[in-house]
Amino acid sequence: MNSLSWMIYLASIAGSLSIALVAVGIALIIGGVFCVMRVDLDNIGREKELAWPRWPFLVAAPLFIFAALLPSERAVYLIGASQMGEKVIEDPATAEMMRDVREIISSKLKEMKAKK
Repeated sequence: MNSLSWMIYLASIAGSLSIALVAVGIALIIGGVFCVMRVDLDNIGREKELAWPRWPFLVAAPLFIFAALLPSERAVYLIGASQMGEKVIEDPATAEMMRDVREIISSKLKEMKAKK
């Protein structure tokens, strides 16, 4: 698969991937809250410093950041179109065709002006 194929694939899953990352992050935070509550309940009456699990919160934070920075489907398609457009413009044969198209358009516009 080439890079354009991967971009089309990413565009098709971007929305659902973002939702899934947020859902997993929320589940981790809820699980972390329950773990903290369990540690607090297990240590009632003890004068020891509580050591509650931090990993659910440390894992959830990057998930939320990644979900927020994940481009939308439209943005991925625009990036792919931009890359393809750049490749087309850099091709010498395409540049020559574009010059020909500009000349044809210019001549047709001049003809239309002359008819007025």
